[in-house]
Amino acid sequence: MLNELITRFVDEANNNDRVRNVITDWNPHIVLASEDSDWSATVVVDATILSVREGKHSASHMITLYADDSVFASILSGRSNPAEESINGTLQVYGDARDQIRLDVLTMILWG
Repeated sequence: MLNELITRFVDEANNNDRVRNVITDWNPHIVLASEDSDWSATVVVDATILSVREGKHSASHMITLYADDSVFASILSGRSNPAEESINGTLQVYGDARDQIRLDVLTMILWG
């Protein structure tokens, strides 16, 4: 289920002009790692979202997100806001503050 949701998120992001403008000069690996299962995925960004790889893949520019599967499902489907999940302590985001802001902007563009 999470793989399907993240694939749909990537498709929506790559087909959105406003999102493409936000990530045009951005190149992180975004690692999503479940806290209650073995699921993890790495979203590779380089001016567009290039790919989603199963597992954790490191790079010099990384952002790591930790949450339960249900939280990731809620975020990736647009039912919850990642900023609120972070404030509530159900999503932990490790990375530069500017990267966190870009992530928030991406989700706001896609889901209002």
